[in-house]
Amino acid sequence: MQNINSKIGILQRYKKEIPFSITLNRFIEDQFNKLPFEVQFVDFEPYKDFNAMVEDFETSHSLKVSALHCENTIFGDPVINQKFRAFHDFIHICENLDFNYESELLVNYSQNLIGLKYGL
Repeated sequence: MQNINSKIGILQRYKKEIPFSITLNRFIEDQFNKLPFEVQFVDFEPYKDFNAMVEDFETSHSLKVSALHCENTIFGDPVINQKFRAFHDFIHICENLDFNYESELLVNYSQNLIGLKYGL
């Protein structure tokens, strides 16, 4: 129980404006900059489901990413969180993985593999 309490204490001292990892933020920036399409950050939830996202992407050749609820993030910057979401959603599209639990695990696993190649 003491171990859990010490971890909670660390989280309570965490300052949201300080990035958890500068290297992680650089990785996200690099991956975002490699996206071969336009990303539009919007102040609403742009898609009702995975199929709507894919359909819009295929017709517009761009991706809409919600900028809502990005202010509390381990990245220390809401814009990095938005860029992470774009990178994340692009993997959903590339791998044809919807938003169910298993697919989210696979998308996260893919991001981790790419991160390992980056040195994370």
